[in-house]
Amino acid sequence: MAELPQYTNTQGYLPEESFRDKNIVTANGNAPVAFSADVPKALETAPEQAIQEFADFYSIGFHAALKKYGYA
Repeated sequence: MAELPQYTNTQGYLPEESFRDKNIVTANGNAPVAFSADVPKALETAPEQAIQEFADFYSIGFHAALKKYGYA
């Protein structure tokens, strides 16, 4: 993206799926899991571990996440 000639803010470009700054959360259009994890982090509505488990269930798969966290 930052390499495109039409993009004029190369210094401000962040190659992140989702980004949060205090209570502002933004993400690219194909990052719903990362965005969905960053919202409760920003709002501090769940423990960090629970948020990471949620994200892993959707990103690495249910069974792999169960194994990763010792549930299986």
